[in-house]
Amino acid sequence: MSSRTYIRWAAGMLSACFFSGCAPEARPLPAAPVEASAQAPFDMQKVMEQVHFAFRPEGKSWRGGHGTYEVHAEAGGLSITPYHYPRTSSEERLERRREGLAAAHVEGAPVRLGAARVSRGDVVLSGPEGVGRVEATGALSLVRGEVVELLRNGADGVEQSWRFERRPEGTEALEVRVPVEAGRFLGETAGGLHFADGSSGLGVRYGHGTWVDARGVRTSVPARFERDAIVLRVPAPVVEDSAYPAVLDPIVSPEFGLDTPVTGYADNAQEAPAVAHDGTNYLVVWQDARHGGRTDIYGARVSGAGVVLDPTGLPISKTGDQKYEPAVAHDGTNFLVVWASFGPHPGDIRGTRVSGAGVVLDPGGIPISTAVNAQRKPAVAHDGTNFLVVWQDLRNGVHDVYGARVDGAGTVLDTSGIPLSTAANEQLEPAVAHNGTNFLVVWQDSRSGVFDIYGTRVSGAGTVLNTNGILISVAVNAQERPEVAYNGSDFVVVWEDSRNGNADIYGARVSASGVVRNPSGIPISVNANEQRYPRVARVGTECMVVWHDNQAAYIYGARVSNTGAVLNPSDLPIASHFAFNESLALASDGTNLLVAWGGYYASGGHATEVQATRVSGVGVPLDNPALALSRSGNGQYTPVVAHDGTNFLVVWHDRRNPQGDIYGARVSETGVVLDPSGIRISSSSSNAPTNPAVAHDGTNFLVVWEDYQSGYGIYGARVSSAGSVLDTPAFAISTSSSGQFHPEVAHDGTNFLVVWHDFRQGNGDIYGARVNGTTGSVLDPSGIAISAATDNQMFPKVAHNGTNFLVVWHDTRNNASGDIYGARVSSAGVLLDTSGIAISAGSSAEYNPAVTHNGIHFLVVWEDWRSGPVDIYGARLDSTGAVLDTSGIPISLGSSQALRREHPTAVYDGDTFVVAWQDYRAGTGLSDIYGARVDGSGVLVDTLGFAIAAGPDSESEPVLVSMGGQSSLAVYVSSQFTAGTNAERVQARLVQMP
Repeated sequence: MSSRTYIRWAAGMLSACFFSGCAPEARPLPAAPVEASAQAPFDMQKVMEQVHFAFRPEGKSWRGGHGTYEVHAEAGGLSITPYHYPRTSSEERLERRREGLAAAHVEGAPVRLGAARVSRGDVVLSGPEGVGRVEATGALSLVRGEVVELLRNGADGVEQSWRFERRPEGTEALEVRVPVEAGRFLGETAGGLHFADGSSGLGVRYGHGTWVDARGVRTSVPARFERDAIVLRVPAPVVEDSAYPAVLDPIVSPEFGLDTPVTGYADNAQEAPAVAHDGTNYLVVWQDARHGGRTDIYGARVSGAGVVLDPTGLPISKTGDQKYEPAVAHDGTNFLVVWASFGPHPGDIRGTRVSGAGVVLDPGGIPISTAVNAQRKPAVAHDGTNFLVVWQDLRNGVHDVYGARVDGAGTVLDTSGIPLSTAANEQLEPAVAHNGTNFLVVWQDSRSGVFDIYGTRVSGAGTVLNTNGILISVAVNAQERPEVAYNGSDFVVVWEDSRNGNADIYGARVSASGVVRNPSGIPISVNANEQRYPRVARVGTECMVVWHDNQAAYIYGARVSNTGAVLNPSDLPIASHFAFNESLALASDGTNLLVAWGGYYASGGHATEVQATRVSGVGVPLDNPALALSRSGNGQYTPVVAHDGTNFLVVWHDRRNPQGDIYGARVSETGVVLDPSGIRISSSSSNAPTNPAVAHDGTNFLVVWEDYQSGYGIYGARVSSAGSVLDTPAFAISTSSSGQFHPEVAHDGTNFLVVWHDFRQGNGDIYGARVNGTTGSVLDPSGIAISAATDNQMFPKVAHNGTNFLVVWHDTRNNASGDIYGARVSSAGVLLDTSGIAISAGSSAEYNPAVTHNGIHFLVVWEDWRSGPVDIYGARLDSTGAVLDTSGIPISLGSSQALRREHPTAVYDGDTFVVAWQDYRAGTGLSDIYGARVDGSGVLVDTLGFAIAAGPDSESEPVLVSMGGQSSLAVYVSSQFTAGTNAERVQARLVQMP
């Protein structure tokens, strides 16, 4: 690459459907190109494209363009004339050809741009006139003073760039000002500035820019319309700090969502709640797996009147580590939420303060304990000055109990931890409360060989007052999982107790001086069932104890007086739930209490959810039905996308229905969502439909998915370009016994080919079937056996090259790790490679292939373990099935497993192959979406890759679809942390290559 820095913006991106509302005429599929022989020194298709798009001299000016636009350039500027070809019947097109007439088209008025003025403050870098010449590539270069302007034609328009060979002189921002001499400014969108002239409705879009220096540092440079000119400004610090030369990256649009969120139960499991009160509201916190690959800490505030103030939850900690077992307390100003964190280190104690308004004050978290080995099961209380956080700690090889004080500013006062109990054997499950003078920490302790209940008092200065511990319960058998509260006179400790052979609930009072007032224990609930997981809180001068009854699957409670008397003759029913539950939380506002729990619910259909009810001081539940706390916008997963020549159809697995559905939405080429409520594609008879795929046949889309009805099978439905579902209910493509999974689909110009992995013969095989797009009829009802080799073949993908399909898959015939195999299938459904094609069959594992085609070669990409961490590799195949890159093309390499690459996808954008993948290079544990181009000869164009979506939160599961002209739509799943959402949502970005 030459030694120069340059900045580039795409101008004149033309398509009548952008601005007139009419769609371009669908073009017939081109005939498959004849593949060059191995000795051919050039790519004939590239040569033809270069000739087609090249500028041609006309006196002192130059002319170029494409079927949808014409550009006329001269030293003083350029004009762009848009064309549109309305839809006509095949008979009308044939008649015009017979008469020697060009295709009927609409011509828009030219939009004219003057010569750009490039400057830094008072230093003008460009000249008004330019000396031009046509480069070998067909592009037009115009030397204007110190600046070289470059114009290049492409399928979607003319691209305009400015090239700087060294740092521009001056000290202020670098400004490029392009006068608009003819053309009405229509407005600005995420795609750029829009202009039109005349009455045709046709116009041009001037895209935003990106400055990228030699280190790969990117700066977005938005285009603005100011005083009849397009203005782009690169900030002065960016110009000064840039490394020279620079490289240019694609223009990537802002992210946009696909439909309006619908609130319901959050996806996956929410459990292990904890709760505290701030004098006005409760804060309930819990561990939450709604974002799929990790567990976060969420919460919700609940008013004293039982109103859930955060209906889709508060994301309290959403970093890339795994977070479990939260606890919470209040200091009179803020809450402190603490949890066990499992990231690069195997178990730390971390926390954050949360204000009463629900604002997370320490979003990066506070490291409270990062000692060696694991720390888990934190608990927390406040003494009026500081918090005391306690936990079970494995730093000494067995579990001990440690603690640390944290002040109101979030500063950890005991960074090495306070050893509260380091007795022999195990000390587990600590809990803590404060009585106005000292803390009492309690735990289960096996120093005697069986678990007993011990405790110690800790002063506000962090001094352990009972160094050998206080023996609170030493009854026969085990006593476990203690909890503690202060009743105004004494501490009240409760626990699970197996002295009677099954788990009961017992308790004891402990005085301020550490005297156990009930050494034999208080039998709080001694029913025949298993009573577990007790919690205790003060209300007035009494304490309320709640627990879970395993056999009855019910939460019960009991009131205990300050003298230790159980005040209710029988257990108080608090709440029922659907399945056994291991998580309870309890707090008091001084009059009433809030009981929160995690459990399964017949009404929800999801994994465990967090619910709550207020309970009066005498034990009467106040909320029936219970309050639903762990709610979110509907989750969206496994997106796929196809293009019909005018709009995209994005399809996904949607969780607004507890069993899941297949939904979709159409998106225009400018990023406008046409179906903001989504289109339900799967029918009401579907049961847990998932893993969709989609393709277009020139008229309709075919959406396919796996669906559990009489068993797992493959189903499908056609969707018109207008967004109408044509098959209700969906039709069965394959319902063979033993299950079919993970379908994929492509179209050959006549029929669709649907492929899937199939267990009808015991192991996983690859099967397929053709589907007629006009009628929806399945042409191969018994399926086509594409690969039934030994062991397993799974996760197929499919593409078509104009003649045959290529199906690729993960294959374990040679080793358990798996290779990448493929086979061609003719449009007649005939398998052409009966033994399969070994595309990558090394000794290391290869997974998750994807495939696309550029008119000459297929490109197959996959996850590859040959270097240790997961990398992205690829290989081209010719039309005969020959592998052209037998060692693979290294596309993106991770330096460690923590920085791995996963889930590749590929598309041909009309110029190069574009590969995208899920990328962990940021080192946060959260993935981004990166991409890179591979040219037709198999050369990697973007050696470092470029960011498609690299926000602070997770982006995953990318898919790409081309709309030609070096432009694509990238669709992926993004963790969305916004009020009303707080869910995994499908997002999209338009990606335009330079």
